[in-house]
Amino acid sequence: MNNHFNIYFDLKSNQEIIKYRKLTKAYILDSQDQELLMEYGIDEDKNPFHIIDFKSVTENTPVYEAVFFNTLHDVDYFEIKVQPIGTYLIDFLNINLNDGNDLKKFAFKYGLDIFLKLDSLNLLNSYLIYTVSDFDKIFTKFFNYVKDDLYKLQQEFKESILFCFNDSGDKKLNKLNPKQKYFLSFHGCNDNIYFTKTPKFQKYAKGISIDYDSFFDTDINLTNFTTEELINTISSKDFNFAPCFYSCLRLENSLFISFINLLELEILHMKTCANCGKLFIPTSKSNEKYCNNPLVDDSSRTCKVVGADKKYKAKVKDNEIITLIRSTSSTLSMRVKRNPDIKEHKIKYDKWKISYPVQMKKYQDRKITKDEFINWINDVRR
Repeated sequence: MNNHFNIYFDLKSNQEIIKYRKLTKAYILDSQDQELLMEYGIDEDKNPFHIIDFKSVTENTPVYEAVFFNTLHDVDYFEIKVQPIGTYLIDFLNINLNDGNDLKKFAFKYGLDIFLKLDSLNLLNSYLIYTVSDFDKIFTKFFNYVKDDLYKLQQEFKESILFCFNDSGDKKLNKLNPKQKYFLSFHGCNDNIYFTKTPKFQKYAKGISIDYDSFFDTDINLTNFTTEELINTISSKDFNFAPCFYSCLRLENSLFISFINLLELEILHMKTCANCGKLFIPTSKSNEKYCNNPLVDDSSRTCKVVGADKKYKAKVKDNEIITLIRSTSSTLSMRVKRNPDIKEHKIKYDKWKISYPVQMKKYQDRKITKDEFINWINDVRR
């Protein structure tokens, strides 16, 4: 059984291009009528299962619904997916492994081939056609068999990503870019404090095939030059290794090569969404707190929208308190000006200027509630 998962990285345009065999829904024509087979362009040799595209189905077409993995033709059919570098890796790390449907969504997005090496029970067969219910049963068994291994793999990569991309709080360590941090993780020192948990990913480099053929392609017709002319022509060219395809046999291979190319971009930040807890790469500001994923219970809204709502509400709350503080300061100050002979007003005002910042800090640290803070302010201004 061949494996078909290729991933290509273009660092200049920050794109990963994935070539994969798509898992998709189609229909099986429930008829042996030769005229009907001809009408739908079915070649018995190339398409013995009588699979037809869902777009060809009408209300009167006799069909079974099916999930199919192989092609309609004798040559494998591949899908091409283009997305920002790191998307594939982050998609895997954000799978909720408490839910088999989340892994199934990943399989429908990137195909089953990348899982085949994990399938030692041979539950997934790339040349079988499944009904939807059969596929769900088989995939549930596969999920239950591999979820513990996938969880360990997730934790390894998450740990390394957080080490390489996050602010560690250590000024010395933060001088390094992500790639330098990753290099550091492989080399110990006397006070070896950074490397006890950082995984050594070289074990995942085995099994990756690299296609350098594109490097040898050129628009120069070499046979028409003398040696001197050829040297002069080549010297005027800026030759670089062309981006190449990586053919991955195992899931961990594809995750490893994605991680390495993410390091090549020297992205300074990888964030954990403050709303859903998933990893994401900030697109505009490095201090973004929320990802752009749709909410589970409301796909029309994203975490970023929810975050903006929370920020607005927090701002409104703070404005209410700030307005009350300013009003109280003004009231106490006016009492002193209007009644310079009453020492209690001056004492109270001076005490207020010292104490309200202390109470504000307690409120910001959530040691007191908003209502408690407001009640305290109102007591002072009476």
